[in-house]
Parts: sequence; structure tokens; C-alpha cells
Amino acid sequence: MSRYSVFARLAAVAPLLVGAVSQAHDTISETLMANRSATTPQGCIWKGTLEQDLVSVGPDAPTSIRSVVDQRTGRHAVWQSTEPMRSGEGFDGQVAWQQDVSGTVRLQGGGEMPALAVSQAYRDANRWWPDDRYGATISDAGSAVDAGQRYARLTVTPLHGQTFTAWFDVGTHLLARITEKIGAATTTTVFRDYRTVGGCRYAGTIVTDGGDGEQYRQTFSVIRTRSTRTLPRGYFSPPVANPKDFDFGPSGSTSVPFRLEGNHVLFDASINGKGPFTMILNTGGQTLLTVPTAKTLALEATGKMAIGGVGDGVERTGYAHGLDIKIGGFTLHGQTAMVADLPNAPPPARAMQGMLGYELLRRVIVKIDYQTNTLTLSVSKTFDRKRAGTAVPFKYSDHMPEVAGSFEGIRGRFRVDTGSGSELVISSPAVTQYGLRERHPVGVRRTSGGGIGGTTTGYMTRSDDLKLGTIEFDHFVTNLSSQKAGAFADPSYIGNVGGGLLKRYVVTFDYPRQTIYFRQRSNVIDDTGTYDRSGISFQPILGGLLIGEVVPGGPAELAGLQAGDVLSAVDGTKKAATDMLELRYRLRNAPVGTAVTFDVIRSGVKLSKTVILKDLI
Repeated sequence: MSRYSVFARLAAVAPLLVGAVSQAHDTISETLMANRSATTPQGCIWKGTLEQDLVSVGPDAPTSIRSVVDQRTGRHAVWQSTEPMRSGEGFDGQVAWQQDVSGTVRLQGGGEMPALAVSQAYRDANRWWPDDRYGATISDAGSAVDAGQRYARLTVTPLHGQTFTAWFDVGTHLLARITEKIGAATTTTVFRDYRTVGGCRYAGTIVTDGGDGEQYRQTFSVIRTRSTRTLPRGYFSPPVANPKDFDFGPSGSTSVPFRLEGNHVLFDASINGKGPFTMILNTGGQTLLTVPTAKTLALEATGKMAIGGVGDGVERTGYAHGLDIKIGGFTLHGQTAMVADLPNAPPPARAMQGMLGYELLRRVIVKIDYQTNTLTLSVSKTFDRKRAGTAVPFKYSDHMPEVAGSFEGIRGRFRVDTGSGSELVISSPAVTQYGLRERHPVGVRRTSGGGIGGTTTGYMTRSDDLKLGTIEFDHFVTNLSSQKAGAFADPSYIGNVGGGLLKRYVVTFDYPRQTIYFRQRSNVIDDTGTYDRSGISFQPILGGLLIGEVVPGGPAELAGLQAGDVLSAVDGTKKAATDMLELRYRLRNAPVGTAVTFDVIRSGVKLSKTVILKDLI
């Protein structure tokens, strides 16, 4: 049961390939016919409704899963429970859907989610058995030997589905594992301990691994399997859910100030009557508390999960429950939050004590007025859509909003991400596919940021052509990502639009109607389309700043600065050597030719170096 989002990502190590031998093409039919005979040894007719209950095996809090599958069509619904949380996902034959732990439901129309759901349905219904394979493209991937066991492998691409590889045990002919790409990661699902129920053979143990490490691997034991032929009409359809777990009071709206730091929206919120706590608004994220914040609130995190982000790695997280979150006159009741540290977050995010994202945005309309630095939350009846600006529809990719657009004539989908301080990041698969590095000869390779999962790297350059719906952007900085893993290595979208571009507008997120509104600002927009002219990156240390990266051949290197130098003053001012945001702003916006003197300490020796700023991109 390799589910296509939450459950597949929860945690069987990618197989060690010991040897490989090619198979003749005509063994595809032989392999699938043998699998059908092995799976239905006693006249089983694969046309009923299969219900299975599973429970996780291991030392952590037990996770229970109820899986219901229409064996004729592959329609399915899966519910996961880890007390006190419950979530679900499904596919009704047309639409993939998810219900998160806070109760809201979203239709999955973006990214790879629809294709993953189609492929899951294809496997659940064994649609590779009929001669026409239901229109799928199937090729022989050769045999393989792993831990002394030999497998026949087929690469399968269902019509409108996602490609995956099926491994069949050549001794038993039963399906032994599935490997498929979900985002930039390879997820492996292992099936073993087959048993016969109602004449059909089903796996008794299922192991899933999202490639995040052995500690996140999950093993499920099937404790009940039952086949039935009747279910209520609409059972597989998206649930109707409209949680009423928030209130504004009589006004129906509230406004609070925010601080724009590094193009991140930071604002105050109280939690369980304590605070205020500094929160970051992240359309690419979900409700999260840092570990120190959870300790301050005396909240105990339970469970264990790996969460991925922009970096190559993952962060470990648990969950805290029973949060009442107050923002101005708005209160969100009884919420669940992930609890994690963010050691690689950029400086503004390091100052945050928590994150609010999908769960907040899904319930109310959120306006980010970058002109007045005001955040407004409202219900639909108090929101004036006619004055909100130009409407751009979006679809969900997991919990992330994706819009249709184009970059330099390349059409595709773009994620709108207030959690990113960048202007535009192009995913590394798109960079390779469209030869974008070659199209941009002027630029510089840098460590471009960080967040959940680690730091990010890319080639920084300039662009003048981005469209989101009918909204057009020009003269902006583009990061051509070189990530091998993480969100920026996902092939399902072209680019990620961050706060550096969004701040050119007043932006309103209407998640209930899956629409983003852009209204042009009337004032001068500060610090947009700008980029560092020094060739230095900084790392905060206790009491000051450390030079972390020096661009080869850049102004800082030519001046004699080195990675590891500790700043003591800038142009004779000690305070300027401690305020990273202000210093970075200056190094982006000061004119070409400006001389900036850095006093540094290197191996205990005081040095003074003067950098002459110049354009790097």
C-alpha cells in the first residue's frame, strides 16, 4: 500500500542492487500472468471492495490505518490515526483529495498528486493483468538480485499516471515491492508475509520508506482483511468538512502589523494565553512551533516524523496538541502543531518562534499589505473581492498553492511561497530540461538560502519575463537551483515565487475559493531586483557576524577577505558589524564603486580590508 502523499512519505530503505540481468521483452506478459495466478490461486475474483486494517510495528506511538479499495476501479480511501490525530486521503476515480489533521479537505489538482493517485488506483485494481493493460506503457526493467533474492522488474506508466517500478519475486511471482519517485525522493514500499483471504493472496506486512533514513522507516502489520461488495454511495468522494474551530467576534475581520525581514512576513501571536510569540506566515508550510517555544508552553511533542523542505535533508519532528492561537481579534482553537528545530533557516526565520501556514489560510482570507505592513484576516462575507485586485486561480499540490504561468516563454506551474525570501527559484529539473544555465551566461554560483532540510545552492542571475496568470514581473533576481534533493529538486513544477517578488503587490490569499489576488502598490517599492555587490555571505555568531562564503574572483576576495573572518566593524562602526539584515541591505543597494571597509579578526589578528562594490549578476 504505497500511498501517494502522507503515508508514503512517512517512512524501506532503497534496495541494494547486487546484480542485474536483462530479461527478454516477451517476459512482461509471462511476469504479469504469473502474478495473476499467484495472487488469485483459488478462483479469487478481483471485483469486490477490499477493507484492511493495519497497525504500525515499533516503539513509537502506534499508528492505525484503515484502507478501503474498490478492486474494480482502484478508487480508494485511506484513514490514518495516531492518537489524538486523524487524517485521510483518497481518490474517487476523478479527483484526488486529502484531509489534514485539523479537519480541512483539499482537492489535489496541482503537482504530481493527481498522477500519483491514478498510479495507486492502477495497482490497487491490478489493471496490468488484462491484455490491453488499460492503456499503460510497460517495459522490462531487467531482473535484479537483492540479498540473495531474485526479482523480475517492470517499469509501468499508467495512462495519466506516474511512472513506477514493480518488483516481482521470481519464486512466488507475488508483488514484492514498488519504487517510485515522489518529488525528488524515491519511495520504496515492500510487501511480504502473504496470506490467503477469500481465495486471494494479500501481503500481511507492508514496509514504507521515503528515503529519509532508517529511523523514519515504518512497518505495518495487516490485522484484518475483509472483502465486501457494498458501500454507501459516494464513499470515495471527498469528505464534506468545514471546521468551525475559529472565531473573530462580531467584526468578522482583524488586522495586525507585521515586520518584513528578509522578505519574510513576521508577526505576533499568543498561544494558550502566553506570548506574544514571533510567527512567520508561510504559504508553503503548516503550523509549527520551535522546540524552545514548545518548552515555554510546557507542551510535550509526541510521535516521530521526517519533514522535508528546500534543503537536501530532513528535520525530525513530533506533534503538540491543544493549541489556541490568537492573532489580534482572531482565535484558532484546538490546533495541532509540528515541533521542530530549524538550524539552517535564514536569519529572519531563526528569530521566529513558530510558523503558521495552510491550517490558518484554509479557514480565513488573508491579505498581506506589503505597502502598509499590515496583515488582515477576514471571513468571506467581510471580504470585498471587487477591490482585491487581479484574481489568479490556484490548485493545491499537497498543501501548497500552485498557479499556471510562464518563465521566459516556458509554460508550467509555479508555487507561491511566502516562506521564501527569494524573488524566483527555478527548480533544478527545469534548469536542466530547458538549458537555462546556458541561456544565462552572466551570473554567480552561491549558497542561496536555507530552511527545513538544510542550505540551498544555485546559480544567481537576472531575468525579465515571469507571468503568473495575467500578472507580469520584470527585472528580478532568479536562482537557477542546483539542488539534488528537497523541494527545489521536484520535477513537477517550474518555479517557486517568494516574498521578494510578492512584495511588489498587495497580495490576498483566498484559500476557500482557491484564488490569489494581486493589487498593484501605489508607493515606491524598496529593495527589489537587487543583489549583493560584495561577494560575501554572513553567518551570525554570538555577539557578531562571521564571513561564511567568499565568491571566487569577487570584490571581497580581491580585497583579501576570507571565509572564517570575524567582523569587528564596518566603516569604523561596530554596530554595523552585528546587524546582518541591515548590512546585507546596504551591500545590495549601495551604488557600484562604493568603498566599504571591513575590520575583521583572523586567527586573533586584526585586519582592515576595503571592498569596492560591483555588480556580480
